[in-house]
Amino acid sequence: MHCWALGRSYRAMPVKDAAFFLDELSGFCAERGLDYFAFPMHEVTAHPAAPDMIRLFAPHLGQGYDPILTPGTPLASREDWAEIIATAKECGAHALWIAFHGYGAEHDRQLNRPGAFEETCLAVRRARECGIGSGANVFLTKPGLRDFDRLLPVLQDLGIRTAAFTVASYTPTARGRRYQALRPDLGDLLPIAQRVLKQTPHDRQALRSLREAWSSPEAFTEAAWVRRARDGSWPEIAERDGPRYRLVCRPNLDLHTGTTGIYRRRHGNMRRDGAQAVLARALADGPVSREQLYFPGPAPPISELATLAGDAGSTAIHFDAASVRDLWLDRHRQTR
Repeated sequence: MHCWALGRSYRAMPVKDAAFFLDELSGFCAERGLDYFAFPMHEVTAHPAAPDMIRLFAPHLGQGYDPILTPGTPLASREDWAEIIATAKECGAHALWIAFHGYGAEHDRQLNRPGAFEETCLAVRRARECGIGSGANVFLTKPGLRDFDRLLPVLQDLGIRTAAFTVASYTPTARGRRYQALRPDLGDLLPIAQRVLKQTPHDRQALRSLREAWSSPEAFTEAAWVRRARDGSWPEIAERDGPRYRLVCRPNLDLHTGTTGIYRRRHGNMRRDGAQAVLARALADGPVSREQLYFPGPAPPISELATLAGDAGSTAIHFDAASVRDLWLDRHRQTR
């Protein structure tokens, strides 16, 4: 219902095709003095040849393969789970990072898979057996909060020392719009805010923004974002969201400007049309921001957008500016 699943069902790319693409990409960038990063999309631990794919991409990630991201099901259901974890360790992984979308049946419902909660827990235990740690994103929703007190002891029992308790960002897709109905309000989060703060480590830079949000959740309602849009205190766009070359190579080796589930301009087929020519067309097409992938064309200034599409009375929680901006842009697009 959320996260990488927004990319919809897809068939796995054969290892030989992925190797062909990476060879062509690395050569193209080396000739031009360009930096690049390449990642296997969606769930790499579910790939039929997961160990080979992990090894293949390791030199192209721009960083260590750490943590290894997974909802856990592949490592709980595959016979070669130990080999996958061992390969991830070889490629630099020190931790498994999983996601919880609630406790028990609610987590299963969000993953559209009966038994997914127990599989996620088993994956963490298996990672621990293999000598790597674990962390978790805990996505809070209205139905998921009902069993919040049952989930906390599970995290402690599993030995998950770093958990990011958060609210999912809005995604302007059909699934993202359905998920929006689950978004918690300020009143849902206030009763647990102090407990979450105690569970959020002080010494992790990556969790600093979450500590700020949980210290004053009232500053992260949609209404509060409307006020910031109008008074000029809207934050600057994050570097990761700015213009860059954002390319997706589909399983049939078509190359698009795009991202997960969003495939915009097609530049050609890497094998049939000549890989170097296709990459050259992609380069000539120019960089694009993350926002432009979802909302091509000009956007109103944020103060005007807040007036056009913001809800100044909403206490729905958005922990980052991009989430609520995407919501407003999506509303604005649907009303034009």
